Amino acid sequence: MGYCTRYSITAYNYKDGQKEKIVEIDDTRHSFDEDEQVFVDEIASIVGYLPTDDSCKWYSHEQDMLTLSLKHPTALFKVHGEGEVSGDIWDKWFLNGKKQICNAEIVIPDFDPSKLQ
Repeated sequence: MGYCTRYSITAYNYKDGQKEKIVEIDDTRHSFDEDEQVFVDEIASIVGYLPTDDSCKWYSHEQDMLTLSLKHPTALFKVHGEGEVSGDIWDKWFLNGKKQICNAEIVIPDFDPSKLQ
């Protein structure tokens, strides 16, 4: 058994705090242009498969993406994950061998009688 997560990966050119999308890879995307294919192939070669094809067990995603980000120091990578457990939603950002983890914050507003219909 194990824990499966659905992943999507986006690569950006990153310069002076600005990001420009290079490619977004998810389970709906199956063809890529030449520039995009470079990242798709490299991710698949590092992981051994393309983890965006379906939910999977990609336990080494942080280390794999840190490695990829070191190979492409001006690329900013976002890995979006949605796990099996309700509320397990996050984005992880990778840039030049560093990472930032952004966990989803689910907020249910308080009761507001003015919104009763």
